[in-house]
Amino acid sequence: MANTRSNDNVVNNLRELINVRTTKTVPFMGKKIVINKLTLAECTEIQRLARDTDADNPEAGFALLRHVVTVGVPAASDFSEEDFQQFPMDDLNKLSDEVLKYAGMDPNSK
Repeated sequence: MANTRSNDNVVNNLRELINVRTTKTVPFMGKKIVINKLTLAECTEIQRLARDTDADNPEAGFALLRHVVTVGVPAASDFSEEDFQQFPMDDLNKLSDEVLKYAGMDPNSK
């Protein structure tokens, strides 16, 4: 008997998927929020920013946190630095870790 299943999900040209964003919902401050799976370019940029982050340069760490949340959380894509300052640091760190884990990056390594 021939396979009668539809082949609608078969990709014949990988370029069809270039602009497709995979998302998932994660907890944030007692609510749920959607995060993006990061692209290779976004991961590479995060790794570049992480190289400049250390205990002697806390501002770079804050910039990295803001960048991860801005690119990884659609609801924060247009946030200003002042917007970020209105959230608890611990919650932003947890959200950033979720974005990094979803991207396949270890949030606890540089």
